[in-house]
Amino acid sequence: MACITQINQTLEVRLANSTDLLHWTFIGNIDQKAAQPTITKAPNNAYITAYEKQDASGTHLRFQYYSHLSDLINNSPDATYDANRTLSSNHGGTSNIYNVTIEDPTLNVCIGFHFDNGSVDNAAVGRLTIPLDDPQNMVWNSTKPLTRYNQDLRDKYQVKRNIGDRDYGQIFGRNFTLQEGNLEERSPDTNWTAWRIFLYDHSTGNFTKLSITTHFNATSFGNPTFTFLRSPNNKSRIVVTYFLFREGLPDEYKDKAGELIFYKEFKTEPFPITYDNKPYSMNVTSNSTISSFNFSEPERSINFNVSGLDDSKGFCVIEIPKELVQNLRQNNYAVLLKGKQWPFEN
Repeated sequence: MACITQINQTLEVRLANSTDLLHWTFIGNIDQKAAQPTITKAPNNAYITAYEKQDASGTHLRFQYYSHLSDLINNSPDATYDANRTLSSNHGGTSNIYNVTIEDPTLNVCIGFHFDNGSVDNAAVGRLTIPLDDPQNMVWNSTKPLTRYNQDLRDKYQVKRNIGDRDYGQIFGRNFTLQEGNLEERSPDTNWTAWRIFLYDHSTGNFTKLSITTHFNATSFGNPTFTFLRSPNNKSRIVVTYFLFREGLPDEYKDKAGELIFYKEFKTEPFPITYDNKPYSMNVTSNSTISSFNFSEPERSINFNVSGLDDSKGFCVIEIPKELVQNLRQNNYAVLLKGKQWPFEN
């Protein structure tokens, strides 16, 4: 994980690792006079870091490319690139990485960031192109504001000046972004009491303001991160972190300001089946109880029962091998709940 710390009033980006997400080990420094880092592993097993770097007039985005994990650990990047501020004269930062694709001989990286044009902070997106045969020749271009995204936050939720840090992730095939926003004006200094977190659903194009509950009655949150990963026992887990602002904590809990970690482990049950004399596994992830799972090759159907507590909310995600979906129904299939057609997301 790339993280920030403050040493002698100077912000530093550092690298740390953990086996349980609660206890972390310092590995080394990545950069000084830097903040708001993110890190990702590319399809070619290289690593890319992105963060905001302080300069004489403000901050700008800095990208680093490491061809091997050992290079990242030893802080020996193959290439470093300082991006021009194309949308702002003095501030750009809080980067996140939406995706990385490889098209030999280049990596294409879609990066989100925010910029300050002097009156408001807005979210934007840009593209980083990394030639694999010469990473020193990175190119940063195609920067543009996320106009509708920003306006929806201002119109529907009265987010004032600050639309800042965000993070993107996928869970069971659906795409989400966690976005911070400030409900108060920043004049003359930032008001840290009214920062809220919004969930953006890419499938619907809508925001939802999250109601976050903590042990210390915190009300102000920033710097969201969102990761879907495998836990040490190989189970699916979602990990979400926020920064708790001191100003959003009751007086008796001001010392609890800092990083907050939520994680949720999902129960996934594998159901072995046979189709066309070949073995397959269908995985069902749900907070309900799954029973009577049955696959009928002649009927080309999958049936199972779900049960749970009355008046509770349930979810059910079934992973069907692509070959089965294509062969059984050529992508023309229906979902039935109690014998009636039910809407679903594919």
